[in-house]
Amino acid sequence: MLKMQITASPKHDRRSKTKKNDTHVEMNLEDALDSLDRMLRMHQIPSVVVFNQLLDVVTMSTLIKGFFLEGKVDEAAECFRKMIKGGCKPDVFTYKILHNGNCKMGYSVAAIQANDRALDLFFKMTRKGIIPNAVTYTTLIRGLCMIGELKEAMRLFDGMVNRNISPTVHTFIVLVDAHCIEGMVVKAQDVLKRMVQQGVKPDTATYNSLIDGYCLRGEIDEARKLLDTMINNGCESDVYSCSTMISGYCKKRMINEALRLFEEMTSKGLVPNVVTYGSLIAGL
Repeated sequence: MLKMQITASPKHDRRSKTKKNDTHVEMNLEDALDSLDRMLRMHQIPSVVVFNQLLDVVTMSTLIKGFFLEGKVDEAAECFRKMIKGGCKPDVFTYKILHNGNCKMGYSVAAIQANDRALDLFFKMTRKGIIPNAVTYTTLIRGLCMIGELKEAMRLFDGMVNRNISPTVHTFIVLVDAHCIEGMVVKAQDVLKRMVQQGVKPDTATYNSLIDGYCLRGEIDEARKLLDTMINNGCESDVYSCSTMISGYCKKRMINEALRLFEEMTSKGLVPNVVTYGSLIAGL
């Protein structure tokens, strides 16, 4: 049985915009949602046929995402089952929503299953001659990184490049961040080099991930070199960059360097945060 109550949030209109295949599709969900809402309030569970008529794959995926955002995992799963029974075929983005939602709620097994289904659908698409775009590739690469499959993520990335599909800044950030989290900063540095070779300019977020990776390993000199490289390449350091470095200096008992960077930071108009002050207090 489908157990869900669809209500409009007072802060958000039901008319939502979803990005699919790089095209903004405006969806008016009002009629579909109102119909479902009335049926549910009257304790009339919609049949599979009615459910399928009211909702398409984009709308269904949006509803599933909404349930996850409200922490309603059971409702999200039931909505997905209704979607399958109604003959409404999930796409890669549906499985992305299931993967991300289950990960955030701590359901790692369900997340892995969703990611596997997304990959299976992806390979079926390519076998049929449907060329995925950068958004699809990045979605799957991120999913693989989230479950620790970095080798598979890099293999998918290589396939993306070999198909002459240009990775985006976000694609590279995902890979750099994932390698740094695993302590593989050399691999992350290699990804950064490939980013430059592909003609994609690293942004502050990309550098920050790598700076954080070096600091976590205690390689504070390498982190500082990267911070200087970032600035020399026209990327301004932000609060996160400086706070990460200050924390790294304090952990190495390099208090003078931490205080010097703190002065540089404030002179640029950057406002220190809790991490900044906490690191300095712990180091003094």
